[in-house]
Amino acid sequence: MSQENENQQIRLNVNADKMNTVYANAFQTHSTPEELLLSFGINQTLPSQEEGVAADMILQFTDRIIMNHYTAKRLTLSLLQSVREHEERFGVIELDVSKRLHQTAGTDDGGKSHQ
Repeated sequence: MSQENENQQIRLNVNADKMNTVYANAFQTHSTPEELLLSFGINQTLPSQEEGVAADMILQFTDRIIMNHYTAKRLTLSLLQSVREHEERFGVIELDVSKRLHQTAGTDDGGKSHQ
């Protein structure tokens, strides 16, 4: 490759005119040899009306993204970096709900612990 080709720049123009924004608190993944399918939606837990059943969980998927595994790997690395930076700045993200509830029980006034 010549020096002239190595110094050429590529300009990236991003068009977000047709972008949709959705909120999701649940996801599901499926995979084929060629593609990864990511379904996103809302998980709602409602008190059950049935005796012996504490709650009814409703999971409604509203959006799906399909990508090849190369893009999925780049997305994974980008998400990992974003979570790493968030935890460095704000603290560890606890995935266990019972541990989060226990942590919150000992706090008040904006989540600051009292010793």
